[in-house]
Amino acid sequence: MFGSLYIIQMAKNPDGIPIDYTFIYQGLADSKLYPSKMCLSVNDGRGYTKQDYTLQFSRDTKGEFSWKTELKQFSALDGECFWIEFKYFGVLEEFELVFIPCWDENPMIIAYTDESSCINLSKEIIPEALLFYMTKSQLALLRNAFYAIHGYKFKNPKYAEYFGHESNELWYKINPNFTEKDFNEIEKANINLIKKYEER
Repeated sequence: MFGSLYIIQMAKNPDGIPIDYTFIYQGLADSKLYPSKMCLSVNDGRGYTKQDYTLQFSRDTKGEFSWKTELKQFSALDGECFWIEFKYFGVLEEFELVFIPCWDENPMIIAYTDESSCINLSKEIIPEALLFYMTKSQLALLRNAFYAIHGYKFKNPKYAEYFGHESNELWYKINPNFTEKDFNEIEKANINLIKKYEER
């Protein structure tokens, strides 16, 4: 994932009376960029000075690609110039999100936590910060990847085609004796964590 910065000017409250602000980000269905947090800056005439306001975005229940944050009882005085900084994080494409190589005939799930770092999800718990920015489709793909590395035979045509693609033939081998007991404890924990985010 990567970060970028977007700055917009905040509406002023010339009367100086504290009011509530609500900020909503509505992404496009094919967008790979989502907001994480925002901070406020003020132009004091000599440059931009950071203020002590940091707001975290949360999912808006109105849609999968909608996020909201609120600033309660805030006063933007006349003559002050406030800016909002949005921190964005890019979500990788589905085929980049889950990379399953075959090393020593031992397939594993590698999830990228940023552009240069990755973790083995059979040995480490997936960071919730990464799950937060995944779409439901990406979450489902990641969850089913745990089944794939243990040889589950998919009945769902989408996953049967995805994991059964010739590019995966070196590691995806159907195991007729597959059971969920094949998962280790960390894999079970990761599957349950992913399910939690799918059900939001």
